Amino acid sequence: MEGKTLLVGVGRSGCKIVQEIKQYNTEVDTYYVTTEQKYLPSKNDFLDWRRLDEDSIRGIFANILDGTNQVVVFGGLGGRSGSLLIPRVVSAVRGLEINCCAIVLLPFEHQSDMEYTAGASLARIRKKASSLIIIDRQQFVEESFDELPLEKVYEGINSKIANIVASLLKEDSRIFESLMGGETILEIKDAGEGFSKAVSSITRRVVEQIKDDTDNLLVVSSGNRPTTLGGSKYLLNGFRSLVSQNAKVRYINAAQQNHESLIAVLAHSQGGIKLRVYDPVDEILGDKSIDDDPESGFHIPLMIERID
Repeated sequence: MEGKTLLVGVGRSGCKIVQEIKQYNTEVDTYYVTTEQKYLPSKNDFLDWRRLDEDSIRGIFANILDGTNQVVVFGGLGGRSGSLLIPRVVSAVRGLEINCCAIVLLPFEHQSDMEYTAGASLARIRKKASSLIIIDRQQFVEESFDELPLEKVYEGINSKIANIVASLLKEDSRIFESLMGGETILEIKDAGEGFSKAVSSITRRVVEQIKDDTDNLLVVSSGNRPTTLGGSKYLLNGFRSLVSQNAKVRYINAAQQNHESLIAVLAHSQGGIKLRVYDPVDEILGDKSIDDDPESGFHIPLMIERID
């Protein structure tokens, strides 16, 4: 029997995205991890995850993952909840030998104070996740968000991501398994002004970030503008320098309930992705690594007086 897919929302953005996907597809299984009760659909489900050690977190997921063979974790990096909890959730799921895809959102370019935290958290996720999908919030600045309140901007971005992911899950609940290993860039653009304009912007950004050949290209059209034959040729011409000869290219057309017209491209590369955020400590260490939680690895009382 085919196993289930569990969607896990972490922090404010992760919880909002998963709740909206649930509205599109009521059959998906969901779970929420946050340090703030107000982001939960049910106040009775609140746990203070900051007080849980690694064994406790793994025990929680061991209880809820029976019959599940894939977990997809959503959340933003750079803030408090996502940066702290996404790596811990991914590590707990992988410790149970279950595939785990992490879909993470990077901060805006002007949020330089968040970049170190985002980079350090991303480095930990990269080491643990079965697959990684990266969404740069900066891509949405090109659209008509500049005059909106920041909270509305986050809501708009979360809604677009939920729309696209719901389309992917509707097509194939195991879709993320095809992106195993390596890393994937997810670029989303409003298609209201036309397919070619949206794809031109997406192509430019993907080319800037993919270092090596794209071996898996997935194009998603959500709304009332399905990908046409001419559109598919136009897109492939734009990606010709990136797409390897043996690359898999797939198209998904879906109409969601809100009828928003979006074009999205998931470009997967085994060679890696060039990002704005990075962990400077990880860059210095190279192939070496630091134990993130030495106290949970040794369980040895060091008898050192605490200094506050």
